[in-house]
Amino acid sequence: MDFKGLLAEASEDNLGLWELAALAQSALDEGTTSDALATVLDILAPLLLGGLMEAGQYSGPGSRFERWDLTPQAALGQVEAFWISLGREPRLGDNVYFVATPLGRRWLTFLR
Repeated sequence: MDFKGLLAEASEDNLGLWELAALAQSALDEGTTSDALATVLDILAPLLLGGLMEAGQYSGPGSRFERWDLTPQAALGQVEAFWISLGREPRLGDNVYFVATPLGRRWLTFLR
């Protein structure tokens, strides 16, 4: 999936960290968890720093997305810390998600 596909997914619903982990691992083929984390951070950096996506979580089933009140750089650090604290690659249900910002949704219309 390319940036356009990631942005589309985050625009329609949300994009889970576990989805990015799976994409990174499939692209790396035999990479380590550390390699996958580095790849995910490389993918996320321009999207978060460019204001196209924001990170957050859900407080429970049926709850609304809660945006992290962090700078994009701090959000990248939070993603990294979360991944490391898991001691494994993220899986479905691990509570870090990304959604497209209004700017990201506008950019997506130009990319289509």
